[in-house]
Amino acid sequence: MTLELGIDLAYLAALPLVSLRCLGTFAVAPLFGSRFVPAQVRVALGLLCGVLLVPLALGGAGGAAAAGAAGPLATLAAGGSWGALASPMEYAIRCGAELLLGLGVGYLALLFLAAAQIAGQVMDMELGFAMVSVLDPQFGLQLPLIGSLLNLLGVLVFLALDGHLLLMRALRDSVLLLPPGGLGLDAGAAELLLRAFAATFVTALKLAAPVVAALFLVSVALGIVARTVPQMNVFVVGLPLRIAVGIAVLLLTLPYVGAVFAPALSGVFETINRLLAGLAG
Repeated sequence: MTLELGIDLAYLAALPLVSLRCLGTFAVAPLFGSRFVPAQVRVALGLLCGVLLVPLALGGAGGAAAAGAAGPLATLAAGGSWGALASPMEYAIRCGAELLLGLGVGYLALLFLAAAQIAGQVMDMELGFAMVSVLDPQFGLQLPLIGSLLNLLGVLVFLALDGHLLLMRALRDSVLLLPPGGLGLDAGAAELLLRAFAATFVTALKLAAPVVAALFLVSVALGIVARTVPQMNVFVVGLPLRIAVGIAVLLLTLPYVGAVFAPALSGVFETINRLLAGLAG
């Protein structure tokens, strides 16, 4: 249904919903959610994506109406009245739900970098670098040295694997799988989120395992030396030795970091699609 001025009511109703979903995603997603990206840029991206995705969302709503699963937007798209959206309070609740959904999609994408940060912090603790911190450009927090290095490397891998394009595709798929205003509850969503968080720790373990294993062997060797040569000050010799071995192993394993990041990134977006499909019922 349209007004006399030719304004589509369904478009006007869907634009804030889709834009809020996109804004929530860009607020926390990797690269876009960085503190060095101005808020005006995020808002502009969210509104631009909202304008581009609304016709796609209304097409899905029209298809849902034809299938008999009409929602408020589907009713408007099929020629219904503005009253299909019920009260302004209900519409405000739907806007809040769309914003939360966008934040959820952004946070799930952010798990990709969280694995790098966890692995870096574990290695920093083993190397004795935990007391030295640098500024993380993604979150604006103080991170240890190796944690910041892996975080920046994760951002580069995110761009190299077209993670920003995959994020845009996830937003496009979200309006197809879950039209605006059609957010529901799924009993399997909690289990899916737990599996995503568990996969984050598994990825972090894969990244940190070579350095941690090498430092464990160094500790065992130093323990044997301390027992056989009591006169040697193991603490003086051990600290620089552990740092040298840890950095050497880290440099040897850096070329293979992409092989760990690639399946982790694809798994994150697969989880996003499964979550949206589950919420759509």
